Amino acid sequence: STYPFTPGLSFGGGTTGITYGAATTANLTKIGPLVIGGGIITLTAKGSSTGAAKITGFPFTVRNNNDSNSAISLYFVSISFTGQFQGFLDLNATTATLAQVTEAGTASNLTDANFVDTSSIRFSFLYRTDQ
Repeated sequence: STYPFTPGLSFGGGTTGITYGAATTANLTKIGPLVIGGGIITLTAKGSSTGAAKITGFPFTVRNNNDSNSAISLYFVSISFTGQFQGFLDLNATTATLAQVTEAGTASNLTDANFVDTSSIRFSFLYRTDQ
């Protein structure tokens, strides 16, 4: 079955003042326990929340074991990062963590400081759920 959903962003778990453009949309297809899909998030304001950046709003919870701790494919516009950007689905959650890794291999979360009011993310994903 195909499901449209509305993705979002949070910073440190907060969403205060975040607003989105009309292009913010996503779809997924669920076949048994497999969930595959993609979408776009376009900000019109990044708001005032601070902390680690996450994509939110996946309609099915990611299975709580390591076969579902999948990386997601990302394309960023107006988002700064050090080295390379990366993202992965959070186990037993409906979110994905956005991160960066230096050339030396040091990983850290992206935060509100990496974003501006016009940031945009295109993403795709594949994961397993128990729902």
